[in-house]
Amino acid sequence: MSEIDHFILLCSEKRQKAYSEVVSSAEHPVEIVPSPEEALRACVRNPPLAVIVDMVTGMRAGNANTSLLALYNLELNWPVLRGTAKKNEPVMVLSTSPQISAPFCEGLLAIACEDPQWGRRESPRKFIRQEIQCRARVRMKENGEWQRGTIMEMSTGGCFIVSYEPLPVESLIDIEIQDLSETPIIADARIVWIRNWEDGIKLPGMGLQFVYNDVPPELANALSNSFL
Repeated sequence: MSEIDHFILLCSEKRQKAYSEVVSSAEHPVEIVPSPEEALRACVRNPPLAVIVDMVTGMRAGNANTSLLALYNLELNWPVLRGTAKKNEPVMVLSTSPQISAPFCEGLLAIACEDPQWGRRESPRKFIRQEIQCRARVRMKENGEWQRGTIMEMSTGGCFIVSYEPLPVESLIDIEIQDLSETPIIADARIVWIRNWEDGIKLPGMGLQFVYNDVPPELANALSNSFL
């Protein structure tokens, strides 16, 4: 999985033709998905600069669609916008908080340039975290000894692993993740913080940041499937 600034467009197959010209003209890649469930999976696998929900597709999905509600309620630093594609009118993107609209490509470029008018959330989080319990092993890059632990939460950006003997901060490590797929998944990571047993009542362990450009596709796919 590579870190590419991209957008996700939630648009039914019947509506995609209305967006085809502006999508092909956009300066950043636009991944088109046909359902709210696929939009959520895509966001888990590879967080976007923004999600654009075609208004007609969103209305047909209905307020009862829990995947669409989850998409709107995620407290992350990328916005969820609406898209309109009407006959004989320019394709537009709209934000409701704050209220602002722009032609499709112009709006996407402004978001990519971090224009504050588009109301990106204050939350620093880009990745969708999940509470996941699975076994894992870690080892220093220069040391072949594996140390066992249990992952408690994870995203494609990193994870928290319970350990009573945390390794030093900034260490570059290998992590072997079990129980998410038929075979263990090995990824590269860096330790960004640690918490010792003596530090308080919270579980001791390590906060790991994955090397994003090298996150194995099988890990991203496993996380996207488990989210739903």
